Amino acid sequence: MSFIIKNQTNKDLGNWYYFANGFSNEEIDEINRIAGLSEYEKAKLVSGSGDYDEYRKSEVKWLNPELGDVSWIYNKFANMCTEANNALWQFEITGMFEDLQYALYRDYGGHYDWHMDVGPNEAQVRKISIVLQLSEPEEYEGGVFELFVKKDVQQIKKKKGSVILFPSYCMHRVTPVTKGERRSMVLWVSGPPFK
Repeated sequence: MSFIIKNQTNKDLGNWYYFANGFSNEEIDEINRIAGLSEYEKAKLVSGSGDYDEYRKSEVKWLNPELGDVSWIYNKFANMCTEANNALWQFEITGMFEDLQYALYRDYGGHYDWHMDVGPNEAQVRKISIVLQLSEPEEYEGGVFELFVKKDVQQIKKKKGSVILFPSYCMHRVTPVTKGERRSMVLWVSGPPFK
């Protein structure tokens, strides 16, 4: 994977980038097939301890090369990331060092309250978050992906195959699912600490 960063001065550090047709139905079918090879686990938070159902209620799987060829997913995300980063942020980024997170929000109130994706400040920090919508809008109610941009809350359109990229320090959430199931895939792009 290679990332090409153009030297631009028109940065927009608080905005997001959207691909309405990021993945085809056939590609999503393949992602679901690969995900079917592993078991769900209760989603956890990066820090702290205890029962987080009030804050985050979902299940996740981690997709990695042990389950099959996932390199094409990383490659698609890398191309999208290059385009978005060149257009908006021009962050110094070095790669994708984490497994793909396949998330499921069920109709028993599955949700993830307001949070950022940044964690402890290490040698490589999350800089860009990527979310792929895997479910059709009519498959569930609620489960709206919201992003706090500058001073407003943006509701991201529910569209299967769409991909949103945003700075990992932006607050975002998934509202409670009230009917059906919402599936998504998440990945983070990292780089050296901000200076």
